[in-house]
Formats: sequence, structure tokens, C-alpha cells
Amino acid sequence: VFCFEWTYCQSVDCTYTNSSGAYWNLTPLRYDPSEPSPSGYSLITTQGSTFYVNFCDEVSTNNLNDCNSDAPAGSCQQTGNPSSFYSAGAVSGMTFTDFTPTGSYTDGIAIKYTDGNVCTNVGLTRQTTINVICDPTVDGFQLISESEPSTCTYILYGQSKYGCTSSQYSCCFYSQNNVTFSSSMCVLKDYGCPSISGFTEESSIDVSSCGDCSSSPYICCEYSNTQYTTSICSTADNGCQSI
Repeated sequence: VFCFEWTYCQSVDCTYTNSSGAYWNLTPLRYDPSEPSPSGYSLITTQGSTFYVNFCDEVSTNNLNDCNSDAPAGSCQQTGNPSSFYSAGAVSGMTFTDFTPTGSYTDGIAIKYTDGNVCTNVGLTRQTTINVICDPTVDGFQLISESEPSTCTYILYGQSKYGCTSSQYSCCFYSQNNVTFSSSMCVLKDYGCPSISGFTEESSIDVSSCGDCSSSPYICCEYSNTQYTTSICSTADNGCQSI
């Protein structure tokens, strides 16, 4: 992130791996704060407030800079007439957290912004949790709901394909003498499957966790007769067929 000397800006890492090895990359959801807030990144609540969000970076300095006056804000609340703008969570306080299922939405990831402007009536700082629902049909991001379960604690839900886990690893399967899978290896996807002396790489699959390598959808079936020995790769669901 590059900032001119008269501009204070901040962004944080937008990737996350949980304790089970599942991986998310929300970087594509981050927009340039020098541009206006994109469509889908704001929501008018039933109480008449409007929330604006960004991911791992401050909200727009183009039309929401009042929210960033104290510190870069990842969530902004606009309320009242005339309008007042409040930071509903600072970028510096951002953390990843577990997705909270709601209704038919069961999968996703969440980020939480804390240390926003103080709610003077209760003396608490504003905070916002953005639950990103896993929806492969939504290329960008679309806010769909807001709630306030306790004073100045806001819960937002939005849909995006980036709420789904990403493939961070590859399971590499090797055969020896071209007859059977005799070894497998989990590697970072970016590095690819390495060559191993004495083994032939047969296939690979992309997974979000190395633990998924043990549940490979493929099996290798070995067949032989008096003259020939061969192997055929099949899906585990189909099993080894008679030939």
C-alpha cells in the first residue's frame, strides 16, 4: 500500500487459514479507498442508518472520509438528518473469526472490526462483524442484512464466492513401475508437484486442507493376466470395475 505524506492509510493481510487448514483469500473484495464505495458494499437498515464496509482496508476516502477522521475505518455508520458519520470499527483492530450460520446459510468466513467511535450513551466503542456467506454465484460482494444484538455491536451478512474456502494445497499421487499408487504428497499449490526419483506422478487434486488428501476421490485399480499387467485410475465412487 502506497500513501502520500499527507494521507494516513492502512491495510492488513486479507488471507486466513483456520486450525483445520481451511484457507480463505478475501483480497479480491478489497477496493481502492480513493474510489467511491462500490455497489453491494453498503446497506440501509430498517432503523434508517446506512452501513458502508471495505475488506482489510479503510472505507472510501472519496465520499466517506469523515469515518476515517480518527483512524482508518473498515466499517462506517451513517445516521441522522443531517447525516453524521461514525467509525463502526477500525482497520487496525481487524481479525478473522468463525462464520455464524443463519437460516439456510451455513458456510463462510467472517471478519471483525473493533475500536470504532464511542457510543456516548453507553461508553462503548462500535464494532462490526461481517459474515461473508459462501455463494459461488456471487462474483463480487453483496450485503444483505444487518442486526444489532447488543448496543453498538453490529452484525452484517453478505454473499460472495470468496466466502468459500480456497484451494491452497495440492495432493500429488505417484506410482512405482506404473502399476499402483504407492505414495502421495501434500504440497503448497503454488509450488506444484515435485519430481521424485523412481516414481511417476499420476495425478493431482487441489484441496483446501492436507487432511483432504486422505479422502482422495480417485483410486488406482491394477489388472493382470498371463501376459500383461496394467492399472486404471477410477473414481472412488465407481470403484474398480471388471474388465
